[in-house]
Amino acid sequence: METGSESLVVKVADLIGDGGADEGRRLNDLIRPALATEGEVELDFTGVSAVTEPFLEAAVAGLLDEIPFEDLLRRLIVSNMTVRDVQGLRYVLERARGDAEGCSLGGCG
Repeated sequence: METGSESLVVKVADLIGDGGADEGRRLNDLIRPALATEGEVELDFTGVSAVTEPFLEAAVAGLLDEIPFEDLLRRLIVSNMTVRDVQGLRYVLERARGDAEGCSLGGCG
């Protein structure tokens, strides 16, 4: 983990074991303060072969309760993530955004 003046770089491989929800919550606890102060967070997935949906949900979906969707997209940077995992992250965030806006799954549109 590296910190800059207003940014945080997290090497995700150093934090996760099985990539489950517990590790996701731990990552969320780590990045939430930096994002709450308008900083940027880079999640570096070097060395991570795959992540689970429960990990992504626990790590980032709840951030939308405090940070507007567009702001989160601008300030949460992912690097070295597989295409499949980027798609999973996008799915989790889009679903969480719908839930945050009061939509049920499949009921938005």
